[in-house]
Amino acid sequence: MEYDRIVRETLTADRSSHARVLRLARWIAEDPRHAPGLDALAERAAMSRRNLIRHFVRVTGMAPSRYVERARVLLARRLLDETGLPAKSIAEHCGFRSGEAMRRAFHRVLGASPRECTAGPGVNVPPSRYADDVRPSGSNLRLSVQSTFTP
Repeated sequence: MEYDRIVRETLTADRSSHARVLRLARWIAEDPRHAPGLDALAERAAMSRRNLIRHFVRVTGMAPSRYVERARVLLARRLLDETGLPAKSIAEHCGFRSGEAMRRAFHRVLGASPRECTAGPGVNVPPSRYADDVRPSGSNLRLSVQSTFTP
C-alpha cells in the first residue's frame, strides 16, 4: 500500500512539472524577445535549474536555451518576411545581441542565413540541424513560422 501511495504522489508531481514546463514554453513562445536566463526561467517554473532542464527536454525535446533561440529565430524570420526593416533592427527587436548573433542562430536552427530564408516564396528551407529535435516519425514537414512549440 505504501508503494501505491508513493507512485501516485510521484505521478502527480510529474504531471505538475509537465504542466509548469508547458506554461513556461508557451510564455517563451509568445514573446521570446524578453526571455530571461536559465536561473530566472527556473525560478518562474518553481524548479531548480537542473530539474527544469531535465523536464524541459522531456516535454519539448530540447534544452531551454535552444528553445528560446528557436523561438527568436522564428520570430525574426516572420518579421523579415512581413516588414522592410533591416536585419540589424530585427535582431535587436528579437532579443539577439547583434545581427551576427542572429545570423549564426539562423544557421544553427534553419541551416540557412536570414537572407536565404526570406528570399521569397518557394524557397525550401532545410529542417533544423539540432540533434535533439523531436519530430513525429515519418514527418518531413518543413519548419515554419506557424510552428508551435507545444507537443
